Amino acid sequence: MNGDNARLADAVPTCSCGGHCAQIVMTITLPGRNAPAALVRNVPAEVCQNCGETQFSIPVTVRLMSLLQGSQQPEDVAIVPVYNLAK
Repeated sequence: MNGDNARLADAVPTCSCGGHCAQIVMTITLPGRNAPAALVRNVPAEVCQNCGETQFSIPVTVRLMSLLQGSQQPEDVAIVPVYNLAK
């Protein structure tokens, strides 16, 4: 593999299934520290175009963990409706 192809291969994330991943920005819900859940907007991720698996880079994961475990105040607070299918 020449230098240009090696750089291209490094630039396109691949999945464990062998599929190629598309880089997207998404909103995710994670367990909150002071609330049942926390919504995090504009999270960079890679999504496999073959199997649909979502992957986060190590730097993004570290930022998410420090954001939720730290003392930073949320940008916004929302009231979320809760439904119960058991009733």
